[in-house]
Amino acid sequence: MPREQQYGVCVWSLSDNENEHEYWLNGETPNLFDAKYNRKHAYKGFCDGLAGRVIGDEFKS
Repeated sequence: MPREQQYGVCVWSLSDNENEHEYWLNGETPNLFDAKYNRKHAYKGFCDGLAGRVIGDEFKS
């Protein structure tokens, strides 16, 4: 995304834990962590987006 169009980041909730998303549509799991707070693929994309580059290889989970 062009720098002049970058303006914010929205995270609806951190995990897919039922206590954190009681109002999501049934079966939807749009968050950064699964229900047990393990990182999902979305976590890497979120971190890469914040850094403005691919940083996933720099960290081991």
